Amino acid sequence: MNVTVLEFAIAFLLFAVALTLFLVLRLAARVAALEGALHAPRLQIGDVVPDFEGRRAADGGSFTSAGLAGGNTALIFLSAGCPQCVAKRPDLLAMLPGMNRAEVTFWIVPADDAHDLSEIVGGSALEAHVLILKSDVRRRLNPNNIVPSYLFIDDQMVVQDQSHMEDENWLDFVRQMKAISTETAEPV
Repeated sequence: MNVTVLEFAIAFLLFAVALTLFLVLRLAARVAALEGALHAPRLQIGDVVPDFEGRRAADGGSFTSAGLAGGNTALIFLSAGCPQCVAKRPDLLAMLPGMNRAEVTFWIVPADDAHDLSEIVGGSALEAHVLILKSDVRRRLNPNNIVPSYLFIDDQMVVQDQSHMEDENWLDFVRQMKAISTETAEPV
């Protein structure tokens, strides 16, 4: 084998090793960043919800979290690509009159940038309850992007509960709101 071919082969192998090392280190950095995002600190029970802004999907009007103070609120994080989220539609519709009677403000927040929840809210009264938030705001409120999930906020803007929409607290809330929905108005 001549020296020029051998030098070329060695140079090529060194380049391949350097490129592989570069790509492995870059991949490791991305994995570390994603792991950090997956374990981002969640709002805890008793935390004050940070101020945030968004827009109402129904009319495009601006929204600020200051408007939630003084009342009880449920933020519900859903994604159209999530079959469990789509399956929540009947419960949300059945709960809507109860939440109105109990004066619980609720907003459905799309958990992704597409903001398309038409499969979940389309053609129903739920359309008026969609709140569009920028991705950084969604990450502060739902850092691990868990869907379907909820965040209960009291009248002082303090987190009362948050979890996946299959936990006992959510199921109890659904039962209560459905019960209030089916109550007939008492005579005055």
